[in-house]
Amino acid sequence: TLAEGEGKDTLKLSFSGTSWIEVRDSGDGDRYRGLRMAGDVLEIKGKAPFDVFLGDAPQIRLSLNGVDVDLSQESRVDNSVQLTVGL
Repeated sequence: TLAEGEGKDTLKLSFSGTSWIEVRDSGDGDRYRGLRMAGDVLEIKGKAPFDVFLGDAPQIRLSLNGVDVDLSQESRVDNSVQLTVGL
């Protein structure tokens, strides 16, 4: 799935389980909000930095412009993650 906006940055999310996500960029704002399932791959094009909320972060692999983002340091007790990517 591809969500396109103004900008040259690409946020890629690969899912190994079900997770709720919200993504906003610094350009148009809301880029994507929804529930994704295991096996889904979502690419969001926009303008970094991206504000990201992940509902079940251990189920998600995240990269920005081809560079993996380590989510393990940001994980909360409920496995959610809220961070800004691409500052």
